[in-house]
Amino acid sequence: AMVNFILGSGALDYECAADFNGDGTINILDIVAMVNCILGTGDCGSGRVAVSNSNDASFASILKEGDSVALSANGYVGAIQMTLKHDVDGFAIDLTDNALVAEYNTVGKTTELIVVLPENSDQQLFVAEGDFVITEALVANSANFVDVSIVSQYAIMSSYPNPFNPQTTISYELYSDSNIEVAIFNLLGQK
Repeated sequence: AMVNFILGSGALDYECAADFNGDGTINILDIVAMVNCILGTGDCGSGRVAVSNSNDASFASILKEGDSVALSANGYVGAIQMTLKHDVDGFAIDLTDNALVAEYNTVGKTTELIVVLPENSDQQLFVAEGDFVITEALVANSANFVDVSIVSQYAIMSSYPNPFNPQTTISYELYSDSNIEVAIFNLLGQK
């Protein structure tokens, strides 16, 4: 019911009960707090979850490549909420199966979607049929919203020298201000 209310596809009988964390608004933070309470990782008495979790993400990046969107983060992600704009009515999305909740609602040329408790923070969230733009994205850890960047374009140039030992230069280009993480993996997949 809370997911449908946030997506605009349903009503709530008791809105005050849906504001689980007591901050005056009903959003994905309330869903994360309720899920953490049920799972035993949060404080159900006050409806608030513990703020100090060393695995909490403080930054997340949403990458749009063609018709798919992927999420990466530097820690635990409890939920994602996104608004998409598209040119067609009847926009179709294939959401991830690796989440506790993954739902969306399309009205006209706007789609709202929510993914709660993705299996991990480095995964594809959905594939969509047709062109779209992400106009808003909210990402929550166990108790707070985290900084998020939406990356629609990037370029990685050749590194030199390649192969390298003990150092190399890697050039990249971003089309918007963003935090990034660069990682090197060997042929065995080890970081």
